[in-house]
Order: sequence, then C-alpha cells, then structure tokens
Amino acid sequence: MFKSKRGMIQQVFVYILIIVVVGFVFIFGFNMISKFLDVGEEAKLIDFKNKLDKEVNDIFYKSPGSLIEYSKGSSRKPLALPEDVSKICVINKDESLDLTNLNDDEKIVLENINDNVVLLPFKDKYSFDVNGLKVSENPLCFRIINGAFSFVLESKFLDGENFVEISKVE
Repeated sequence: MFKSKRGMIQQVFVYILIIVVVGFVFIFGFNMISKFLDVGEEAKLIDFKNKLDKEVNDIFYKSPGSLIEYSKGSSRKPLALPEDVSKICVINKDESLDLTNLNDDEKIVLENINDNVVLLPFKDKYSFDVNGLKVSENPLCFRIINGAFSFVLESKFLDGENFVEISKVE
C-alpha cells in the first residue's frame, strides 16, 4: 500500500526527464519551423528576381513601344514578393538620385547600393541587378500592396540604345 521512498524518487526523476525531453522537442520544433519559413521567404525572393529578369528580357527583344502590364486587372498577374517587403525601388545607377520623397533609412540604402532593383526595408540579398531596366524618374519606388508588385514594362529605343522602361500602373 505504501510506496517506498526509492520508488517515489525514481518517479520524480522520470517526470523531470519527461519535462526535459518535451522541452527539447518544443525548442527543436520551433527552430525548424523558423528555418523552414526563412527558406520559404528566400525562395519567394529568388523566384521574384528570376521572374522579373525573365519578363524584362522578354520585352527587351520586342519592337520599341511594346507594352506589358502586370496587375490584377490585366492578363499578366503582379509578381509576388516576400511578406516583409513594403516598397521596391528601381534606379538608374549612372544618373543622380532625387531622394526627396524617401525617409532617411531608404536614402542611405539607395545612396550606397550598386544594384538597380532594391527591396525595402533592406536586408541582405534584397538588391539585385536587372540588365536593360531603366526608369524615367530616378528612383522610381512602388508601394507593395498585399505582397504583390504591379507595374508596366515598355520596350524603348533612344539615342541608339535599346532598353526596357518600368513604370507604375495608372
């Protein structure tokens, strides 16, 4: 009827061991879920970069004046971005920047970046170069709505140079 002290002590150690094992499982599971979400966001970023590069390359070889719109109302859907991106800026690297409409953090990033596409708020790997892409106002920043980037691409030929101009959807 009465348990010995030895049996009670063993039971306490078993409960402590169970609590420790369950704690490790929770910590390990939380870390793995966090890493999985980070990998998903990185994959979305790489997919966005590849799609934008492909779309610019596709229209680059079309006749000057060709336009393609990427928005919810068009046949081509807007491109998806990682959830934490609130703004995307495209710049002409070889021209001066008009940074009057940007906050201080955004100004610092755009002044010190060597790529022509920058995702804000800036993180590592949130900038890249898309060949042949230019803007009419430097920089041209787009607000991201519901994780989607709506824009218009137009093939242009000016001063002996073929390029693709990106602009906002009207």
